[in-house]
Amino acid sequence: MRLWLYESWRKDVSENYDLAKHQAIIQGSFVNPEMAKKMIESETPNYESSDENFEEVSKYILESENTDNKPKHKRKRKRKILSKET
Repeated sequence: MRLWLYESWRKDVSENYDLAKHQAIIQGSFVNPEMAKKMIESETPNYESSDENFEEVSKYILESENTDNKPKHKRKRKRKILSKET
């Protein structure tokens, strides 16, 4: 129960922080629109990739998957020791 209350409180604080941040950006955009635009873009960066770069990354991923699939050592089973009662 306490963990749930803490998580709820933390989410509320985070939402209030985001609201205050966005309001400050809006107010600041009247004075310095370029800075407001930079701040908004820093939150959601726009990544671009060329076709050549995509091909290189794809090859690298495929090669790393092939090297990771090496057979691993099997775990040895522990044998049960049965005691003989005499």
